[in-house]
Order: sequence, then C-alpha cells, then structure tokens
Amino acid sequence: MGKALDVANEVLAEVSTLLSDELVKACGFDSVKDMMIDAITNKTPTGKSFVQMFIDRLGSIEAALDALAAAN
Repeated sequence: MGKALDVANEVLAEVSTLLSDELVKACGFDSVKDMMIDAITNKTPTGKSFVQMFIDRLGSIEAALDALAAAN
C-alpha cells in the first residue's frame, strides 16, 4: 500500500491545485477526495478525467479506492 498511498496523496494534491475548494463544494462535495470516490463508485461525470488519470496510475478501480481510503 506504500506506493499506492504515495500516488493517492500525490494525485489528490495535484487535483486540489487545479480545482478550487469553492468549485468542489459547488459540485456538492466536501473535498476532492470525496469527489473522486464518488466518481469511482457512482461513475458520475464530476471529476471523471482526474479520476481516470488516478485509476490508470494505480492500475485498477479497487487499488484506487484502497489508496484513497488510506490517504490523508
């Protein structure tokens, strides 16, 4: 989980610099992490391109969810 956790924290930090807190909250989420988990589990379009980048880097949806669950 060490590498996956590093990737999760890195991607969350990258996405957080691209999306303002106000935009994330306007989409109905408390955080970028919540938005990404929603996009993965519910297949919603919100944040989908960022989420796909994250899934691709970790190799699977399951690995992405596990890494996000362990992330800050």
